[in-house]
Amino acid sequence: PNAPDGALRVDVIELLHMLRASGPGRGAALAALGDVVATAYGNDGSTVGRAVRETGALPDLRDALSNMETRENALLVLSNLVSDAVDAGSKSTKNSLMRCEGAADELFRCFESLREPGHEQALAFACGALQNLCHERDWAALLLEQGINDSLEGLIDHSDPCVARYATGALKNMATTLQTQVTESHEATMAIEERTHAAQVDDFKY
Repeated sequence: PNAPDGALRVDVIELLHMLRASGPGRGAALAALGDVVATAYGNDGSTVGRAVRETGALPDLRDALSNMETRENALLVLSNLVSDAVDAGSKSTKNSLMRCEGAADELFRCFESLREPGHEQALAFACGALQNLCHERDWAALLLEQGINDSLEGLIDHSDPCVARYATGALKNMATTLQTQVTESHEATMAIEERTHAAQVDDFKY
């Protein structure tokens, strides 16, 4: 391909085709895709996001959430695909995921199932995905409607710092996007304020 991002696009599309096919190669394809999105930023991130949207791969990622062997990598991929820091066009992915039948329900079920001990890394990815999705009003409103804010509130003092950070970030983004209070807990409110300050410091450093 003549385009600078052509080779990456070809590689990603090949992985997405493998993900759609049946057989043991699906898990390997998803793991490889996770490696790609974890290091893709700028033009590379936009290339990956467009490829996922244009190939209609979101239902395949949704289905991977229901499989215990693939859900962690599926969450890693999704959390990056809906991040503005990875893909400047992630708003389109957020909207497409909202329209993907059953995707929100599957994501919420996966998130709730991971709150049990022993799933810290996958739970951090799930919280990261929710944090990024809550930049969009429809997603923030849906999380509030489904009571996901209560589950997130229970994670703000989690022993894993990434889980605590992303759960608090999701509550912060939900409150900011909806311009409403999402918790009545003083502890949670203070955690959200601290997370807001930390985010401002991070933005300044960046």
